[in-house]
Amino acid sequence: MKKTINLILPALLLLVSVHTDAQYKHRKADAHAPGEDIYRHYTGTIDGRKIALDLRWGWQGGSNYGGSTYYYTDEPGNHSFDIYEPETFDHDATLNAKDVIITQFGQMFGDRDVPSPKWQFTLNGNKLNGTWVSADGITNATVALTEDYSNSYPMDLVIFRDSIYYKSETNSMPANGIFTYSAPSSSCNSNDGNFIKRAEFRFLHGNGEYNEPTDVLTKKYAKALFAKNIKTYADTAIKKSDKAAFGMCSLMPVYNDEGLLVLKESHSVNFTNEQVAYLCLDVRNQKQLELKDMLVANTNVLSPLLEKELRKKYKLDPSKDLKTWLLKSKIPVTSNAYPAHKGIVFTYNPGELLPNDNVDIFLSYDDLRNLLTEDFKKRIGM
Repeated sequence: MKKTINLILPALLLLVSVHTDAQYKHRKADAHAPGEDIYRHYTGTIDGRKIALDLRWGWQGGSNYGGSTYYYTDEPGNHSFDIYEPETFDHDATLNAKDVIITQFGQMFGDRDVPSPKWQFTLNGNKLNGTWVSADGITNATVALTEDYSNSYPMDLVIFRDSIYYKSETNSMPANGIFTYSAPSSSCNSNDGNFIKRAEFRFLHGNGEYNEPTDVLTKKYAKALFAKNIKTYADTAIKKSDKAAFGMCSLMPVYNDEGLLVLKESHSVNFTNEQVAYLCLDVRNQKQLELKDMLVANTNVLSPLLEKELRKKYKLDPSKDLKTWLLKSKIPVTSNAYPAHKGIVFTYNPGELLPNDNVDIFLSYDDLRNLLTEDFKKRIGM
């Protein structure tokens, strides 16, 4: 029986994880050589119904990098799936995947006891072809997708690693860090690519001179981040009685369509306490977006909408106060949000609603109609 490999918290991450039988599979010497870690944006159909899909995958070991996402163009919201480790690491291998269904707070890999849609497909050139089976097993549909960057932006995945043997006054252990970064590929329009690179630079580095190649700057950032946080990584692991510390940081696309590109930055230590922030770009108009550009954050209106959706998502007893499950009785409005397909996702980091876990709440544009700014309504054709 195959096991699902997801390398990061639901909203998160990335790492390379391998099953014990993987040592017998053919693996390239450089697991992260160009072409081994991919991000691709596809459009096409499932049984004739239009979808868009963002695929994240690392061939050499079966890495999901936070999972792949897809959405139907005729409805708001998105879905995600994780790919099982394949029988081989060859690029023509058949890939099997299963949708991730979240039913409870803090579920890193979803609720595996809940039936969910399954996928089987191959990647051939710019095509993704295969089958999709509904959660009840009744519908068996054809999947026919093609890479499409007419309204999105081609991005490459770049991975940096660093490690030391950390020694404290009371303990010592291996401490490792991995940074997964997405940058515009060489096929990206030069104006769009330069805008994205500069925005990423400002987001990661703050103000400064943009006088070195992006990959050089990013590698410096990754090393500086590791050096800055190594003590936290190790001390956190020591408190948990872990035998090693593993710090992860990523900057990955979470939405890439309609001329909008959203990159999610996340940090975590040994898969816990993921901290998330978003870089929201209107690449088509060469502008960075903040929540205030998208809507008027009227707490009296928005907070009840967030609570209603949260209770619906997790099937919370409406007669009980939110503090039964959360740190607060009322959901505050957060600016940590991003535009997604036909709606906005609001993300709460650990300590805001839950002690150690993130919470994502999606509200559709229809729900937010009376709060959206006039400029943003025009931007999304509403």
